[in-house]
Amino acid sequence: MPRIIRVNGRYRLRELVGQGAYGKVYRATDLASGEDVVVKMERIDVMPATLEHEYTILRQLEGLTGIPCAHWFGEENKFNALVLDCLGPSLDKFFNNNCTISAVTTVISQLLHRLQSIHARNFIHRDVKPSNALIGVGGLVYLIDFSVAMEYRNPKTRLPYPLRQHLPFVGTPTYASINSHLGYELSRRDDLESLAYTMIYLFRGSLPWETGPFTDILEQKRQVHELCPDLPNEIKLFMDYTRSLEFSSKPDYEYLHGLLKQLSARPSEESDIILDGNGCNTYLDWYVHVCYCILYDSHSPDLAQSLSDRATPKARKIAASHTHSMKHGRCTTRATRTAQIMGKTAQC
Repeated sequence: MPRIIRVNGRYRLRELVGQGAYGKVYRATDLASGEDVVVKMERIDVMPATLEHEYTILRQLEGLTGIPCAHWFGEENKFNALVLDCLGPSLDKFFNNNCTISAVTTVISQLLHRLQSIHARNFIHRDVKPSNALIGVGGLVYLIDFSVAMEYRNPKTRLPYPLRQHLPFVGTPTYASINSHLGYELSRRDDLESLAYTMIYLFRGSLPWETGPFTDILEQKRQVHELCPDLPNEIKLFMDYTRSLEFSSKPDYEYLHGLLKQLSARPSEESDIILDGNGCNTYLDWYVHVCYCILYDSHSPDLAQSLSDRATPKARKIAASHTHSMKHGRCTTRATRTAQIMGKTAQC
């Protein structure tokens, strides 16, 4: 890959954070705002052009909570480049096999909202998995990577496109639906089945079929209840419901949210993890960090200080860092966004 320092003259590339067969992902700095962004790059001769496809879909999903913003797309030195929000760690890296029932339901409930909202915009994701869910500011869970997403119904008539068969496999083998293994056209039900596998992974810390031949993965998915006998009944019902749906069925999202509420009501003997892409892993750390952003943005440093007195050293360090930046006028946008996200998160 040729050495590219800037994209669109505005985004200065920094470290490489990921790569695949056809492209790379960089962390970068937006020289206009000073904020971090992510830049995905692929060769312009790659077919199909996944970045252009993703950009087109993200533009149509613009404004939805928990969907990354596409800041720019274009060509740079024989590469396509897509500039996106810079977010925190993915779920598989964040939890590190230390996930309580409450944390699981918090994450899955948010992802269910994400799928419900993109389904309402006539799209399905087709690759739901822990590594495609990132933690953002204030614990908001983002659904990312729309490179294989597609329109599942006619936007004008709102009628689903016809079911097709004998299609190539789509998604990630570990989390893909049974229908994807069988070569059927995917629909809303398949996103939800992948979400169920994601929930099982977070609950157990692994899936029985993470390795092995493709055909074995399919057979093990069919035996999920036998292979995962420790699953709460609510997770089993969630899985069974997603598999019971017809191709064109509209899912009962409220029923699924109800199952998650029942599951979250179960007592937990462990301390719950509160999601925060900035590295806070206790409720108080997270609360202090967010409140500092909000309180200083609204010019209430005394309230912020009283909250800091109750915080852990880690939380005070994070808060002090943000306070210094805000005093020098560098974090106003971040604080405002945090306050807005807090309001949105409360609705989820």
